Amino acid sequence: MDDLVDLALDHALGADAEPGTALASAPIAELMLAMYRHLTRHPWSCQVIALRAPCGPHYGALSERICVLLEERSARDALGTSSALSNFVLGSATTAQVAARERSAPVDPERAPTYARLHAAHSAQPEELVAAGIRALLLAA
Repeated sequence: MDDLVDLALDHALGADAEPGTALASAPIAELMLAMYRHLTRHPWSCQVIALRAPCGPHYGALSERICVLLEERSARDALGTSSALSNFVLGSATTAQVAARERSAPVDPERAPTYARLHAAHSAQPEELVAAGIRALLLAA
């Protein structure tokens, strides 16, 4: 069963043109955004990856490329930064489906006045927030 799941995950990644193109030529931030979009197009993959690390050849090539790009940026800990970026993108993609509901959820200003004020004024879309998080993680690297 695990082998079938690995094959399905790897096939989905390999069949998706956007991450394939990004893998070949994009800078690290664009590659991570392409991965985010891939995961939001295949939300089931987020659940699988949360349970087991993908080990197919397409995921191996992705991991290799991320580490190479980070080393080229002189990241202090390319593997650690790769893990932080991947986990951030995975978590963001996992919660992307509830982002619209979260934006419309009421916030009690009596219990959380600052959060309520910020929540009411905030207009950034989920992908914009992911891009900002990727930039922040890369700056810290």
